[in-house]
Amino acid sequence: MKRAELERVLTENIPDLEGKCLWIWGTGNTACLYQEGLSRIEFGSRIEGYVDSDMEKWKGGGYFYGKPVISPSMLKECKDICVLICAGTPNAIGEIRKELNEMNVSAFFIDEVILKTYRENVLKCYDLLFDDDSKDIYAEVVKSRLKGEYPDKKVYSDNQYFIWNKLTSKDVGEVYVDCGAYVGDTIEKYIWYKGGVLKKIIGIEPDMFNFKALEQRKKRLCTEWNVEEQNINIINCSVAEKMKIQRITRNLNGFGSKVIEYGNEGIETKTVALDDLLSEPYTFLKADIESFEYKMLLGARESISIWRPHLAICIYHNAVDLFSIMLLIHSFVPDYKMAIRHHTNNWSETVLYVWIE
Repeated sequence: MKRAELERVLTENIPDLEGKCLWIWGTGNTACLYQEGLSRIEFGSRIEGYVDSDMEKWKGGGYFYGKPVISPSMLKECKDICVLICAGTPNAIGEIRKELNEMNVSAFFIDEVILKTYRENVLKCYDLLFDDDSKDIYAEVVKSRLKGEYPDKKVYSDNQYFIWNKLTSKDVGEVYVDCGAYVGDTIEKYIWYKGGVLKKIIGIEPDMFNFKALEQRKKRLCTEWNVEEQNINIINCSVAEKMKIQRITRNLNGFGSKVIEYGNEGIETKTVALDDLLSEPYTFLKADIESFEYKMLLGARESISIWRPHLAICIYHNAVDLFSIMLLIHSFVPDYKMAIRHHTNNWSETVLYVWIE
């Protein structure tokens, strides 16, 4: 898709939210992932509350991230409202939109509102991309999220995180930092791509259940690849913009473990900033940390600016990340080259790749 076409789809039928009371439909995992993004944009502060068809979420006066949760039927009592649909699949979006249309309630998919409101930032990101493939992929991903439809399968790429040869060249001085190491799957892939040629690996994982599995994989990898144990350093913590104590919740057996900043749900975890945690230069930073990538980058501003590592950063967890992460990194190191690849047939696994020529 050419820039002019992307600009056209971003500027047509822009939702008018002026004077509207904004409610978000959805209190599930997708809505949790959007909290970080909403905290960084203007209309995020205008959210009155949440709507959910699950009675357990609203009976007795339920709350979600400090805002009231109401039943869909209560929307009929509200005036001058607009509902932003926050759901993770096109089918769910379609069903909710149909229900709201039948109630004669104004509604939009939340991604459409975010991306069209911040269209100038989206276009800046398109212009920052290094290659034509990246621009086409980025435009297709943006268009799909505007429409609430999955992107065309033609944009799919294999080899997530390690698609670029320059990121996997066999350099004995390589120091790989894996934020969101999970059970060590990407660490193992990295070792394979590097042929065991590396200086050090630092794996960071906050979920204790995942961390125990990570410990077992580390032992196996050290044996199979004849790697000294001190060269694979795994740390049980989360990463953000500063050191603090937070909580994490688990879903999908820990595959989607995420930090939460509101309420007492979940398990306590220590959170650190990479600038405080890492005292030596690192050459490659990967992050898939359930919408906390932006805060992680804030806490790594100094080391990224000085050491200029390669980066592979997930930008798909909410629509705000699709433009804010790229612009933040560009503000750190304007000389960085940037590319986008998309690694699933849904909205997940859009990754920003960053390097210095």
